[in-house]
Amino acid sequence: MSSENKQAWFQLTVRQQQSPLINYTRKITLDVEAAKDVVQESFLKLWKEDYPEIVELIPPWLFRVCRNHAIDIKRREKRLTRTEDGAELAIVMGDQETRTEGNMALATLTRVQIKYQEVLILKLTHELSYKEIADITGHSVTNVGVLIHEGMKELRELLGANSMEVAND
Repeated sequence: MSSENKQAWFQLTVRQQQSPLINYTRKITLDVEAAKDVVQESFLKLWKEDYPEIVELIPPWLFRVCRNHAIDIKRREKRLTRTEDGAELAIVMGDQETRTEGNMALATLTRVQIKYQEVLILKLTHELSYKEIADITGHSVTNVGVLIHEGMKELRELLGANSMEVAND
């Protein structure tokens, strides 16, 4: 591939993926500037790679690289949350206004068990497939399906409780 073609492909990839990657990474780092740095490092890593023959694999690859780099940063800062099984993960949603049902669902997502949050964020806000989520998180596709199902069940229960609280106020 010529360097002009690679450059055009790379610029298009950056335009398409930069914003979703920053949004996703910000939820891990809890810092927009750190998220931007992580995404920039991930794009640099992509640039150094050979042009991929299967372009569809790039978004999950970028998400996985961003995730791993962001978690590495959090480990260094020693700010990771310990989940019940001892796995390290820091997924926290930013402050959300609850004026619409969609925003209420996103705000409620922070109350879902942490083991479900990451897969739900990838599915609901980034609309990734189970396979892509599995590639990013390292879970099996079947486990991703179970986590999403159980997480959605918990989210629905929490949303139901929220709407009852609002109705009682």
